[in-house]
Amino acid sequence: MPKSFSFRTDLDRSYNETKLRNINNSNMLIFPTYNKLFNWNRMYEIKYDLTRTLKVDLAVNNRAIIDEPAGSLSKTDPNYKAKRDTVWQNFWDFGRATMYHQTLGINYQAPINKIPFLDFMSLNTRYSANYDWTGAPKSLQNLGNNIQNSNTKTNPTVCNIAYWPNQEQ
Repeated sequence: MPKSFSFRTDLDRSYNETKLRNINNSNMLIFPTYNKLFNWNRMYEIKYDLTRTLKVDLAVNNRAIIDEPAGSLSKTDPNYKAKRDTVWQNFWDFGRATMYHQTLGINYQAPINKIPFLDFMSLNTRYSANYDWTGAPKSLQNLGNNIQNSNTKTNPTVCNIAYWPNQEQ
């Protein structure tokens, strides 16, 4: 069984409608502008001890945008039901992914302390890998997405811890 598993989700929605008016020419029509943003962040983390000496941890962060139809989302709008259904459909599709970050870590502790004359030493090594994906904006999707990855290998480190209580000076 995993040592721990965590999941967190954040929904953040903002809606702003701005209607300007021209006080010099009341016959000039200025249409309202809408600023809508609906973000969904999902974070997962799992830690698994395969053995006492081999431990794995994985963390994932995923950001998505739930696209909304253009224009007003007012109940007085004749297309309100269709727009609402579109928002719900995009929600149940988990939105349009815009960012994905994954970190994998593997830690190994060699059991050299089980050898009687080396019981005061420990030997640890760690491997970690990162993967990042960033989606292109809708206006630039023909340019493609951005992917990058990296890894780090920590060479084994020996820690000498000795305690000799009856040592003569």
